[in-house]
Amino acid sequence: METDRGYDDEHRIFLQGMMSHGILDFKSVFELLEAALGLCKIAIPDSRAERDKAIMKLVSEINDNIRELNLTIRKGVDEENGTNYFMLINTSQRGPVLSQLQTSLSAAELEYLRLLATEILLAEDRALPSNVALNLIGKMEGNTNKKFSLQDAEATISKLIANKWLRKLDRANVGIGVRFIGEMGDWITECLGGEVEKCKICRKMALRGIFCPCGVVYHKVCAMRLPAASDDKFNCMKCKAELTRSVEEEDEGSQIVSQAPARESNKSRKRRVISDSEED
Repeated sequence: METDRGYDDEHRIFLQGMMSHGILDFKSVFELLEAALGLCKIAIPDSRAERDKAIMKLVSEINDNIRELNLTIRKGVDEENGTNYFMLINTSQRGPVLSQLQTSLSAAELEYLRLLATEILLAEDRALPSNVALNLIGKMEGNTNKKFSLQDAEATISKLIANKWLRKLDRANVGIGVRFIGEMGDWITECLGGEVEKCKICRKMALRGIFCPCGVVYHKVCAMRLPAASDDKFNCMKCKAELTRSVEEEDEGSQIVSQAPARESNKSRKRRVISDSEED
């Protein structure tokens, strides 16, 4: 890949692709890089390491140019299966919560997402049964006349899952998606009263994972990197307790579902529902 070209057409093409999709997994990001470099007649790196370096360099240069627009391309990792994603993030802290999301959701859909995310975060296992999710339309502001129907709710949940705002955990439950964690980390922290667990290994936010009685939490994927104590077990890095890291595949076989054990309830924790009408 050529160097010292400055901000040029390959950057603009790549950014247009990110703006169009919002979020892409690493394979799709590489395909976007190939397209951008190919259209600009720039040689595509041969090795995986060189391609990874080219992507990070291109993203860094784009971020330098869009930072003043309160935008950035950020890398995120699905805490359930370890898939790497790149997402276009709005970093602005102005305006009502959730309104800054890089999404085409309507005001009603954003309100529904707020309710879904809040209920998921307040659940002990950070999962929400589908029937409970659908019934949340009754709590929507200004929805007394039922303009937002069950059919609308079902369609919105499907859209949110497809765009990684939510995640399908199994046939019956949904959880927070990698895109929501990447863009709304501060909101999540505030919703949980400032108390958010972080993975002992990667130090990133851990909403679902393997919780040790000593208070340490591990992303399931991160725990797979630790030496095995025996079979599917590993020892806690802090207290050396033996923990299970077994995984359960979805019916489609494409994702890993983390079975988060129940944690000790802390009723004194100051969690609050943040209304979409509040200002940052």
